[in-house]
Formats: sequence, C-alpha cells, structure tokens
Amino acid sequence: MIRRRVLAVVAIVLLAGIQLIGSRFTDRFGVYPDTLLCAALFLSVRVAPTAGLAGAWGIGLLKGLGSAMPLGLDAFLFTLAAAAGLAVRDKMFDRHPVSQFLLTLPLAFGINMGYALALAADGASLTVAGCAGRCLFSAVSTALVAPLIFALLSKLLPSRSTELRIRVPAEG
Repeated sequence: MIRRRVLAVVAIVLLAGIQLIGSRFTDRFGVYPDTLLCAALFLSVRVAPTAGLAGAWGIGLLKGLGSAMPLGLDAFLFTLAAAAGLAVRDKMFDRHPVSQFLLTLPLAFGINMGYALALAADGASLTVAGCAGRCLFSAVSTALVAPLIFALLSKLLPSRSTELRIRVPAEG
C-alpha cells in the first residue's frame, strides 16, 4: 500500500516534469494540456476527501513553483477544482473516459479563466475574445489527455469502493 503511494507521488512528480518540459515544445498560441490538473482531479474523485483536497493543493503548489504566476495561485485554483470534483464524484461514474473528459473540461476552463483574471489584475492587456479562445483550447487539450492521466494513476492508487450500498429497513 505504501509502495503504491510512493509510486503515485513519483508519477505526479514525473507529470510535473513532463508538463514543464513538454510545454516548451507543445506550446502553440499559449495552449498546452495541464497534466497536473488532471492528476489533481483524479485525486479528488478517487481518494478520500481530505486526501484529495490536500493532494490537489500540493500538486498546485508544485506547479506554482515552476510557473511565473504568483505562488499559491495554482494551489488555490487546484483546490477549488478538487472541491468541485468532490461535489460531483458521487453523481458520476469516474472510470469512463467520456465522464473524465466532461469533468475536466469545465474545470480546466475555469482554472484558465482564473489565470487570465490574475494576469488582468496584474495589468496585462487582454481581450475577452482572445482570452476566452485560448482558455477554451487549453481546456479542450487538457480534457483530451485526462483519460490517459486517469488511467496511469488508477494503476498506482487504490480507488474508493464503487459498490452500490442499498439500505434495507429493519422489519419490526
């Protein structure tokens, strides 16, 4: 059990390296998939709630260390996304690629809009159409790789039980 958790941490650190190096090569018009967001969302829907939130915060902090954004912004946004993932995790089947895509798409768009708001507050001149387009394309690219990241991490971390629990009233 502990060995699998260590492997999951190593996999997340490798995803951070892949994102850091890969973003230099795949950055087309400011659009690249956010593999660390996928890992944070995976934790929010597959592990215990407190561990999912803490893991998402840690992954966001790890991403913040390698970005030019204010330290803590990524951790804050990833924790918000994990909280949204926690809110819907009992209502979705998290093992299907379509549901993983549909979970990741709006949350990735929201996080990218959060980055845009932080840049606008810092004084960057952004147009609404250009910002929304980049955020949408980045969210789609992140959502497309989400099933791959979920599949990788599901091999390393045990998941919560998906059995249906039916309560039968006691006769009496």
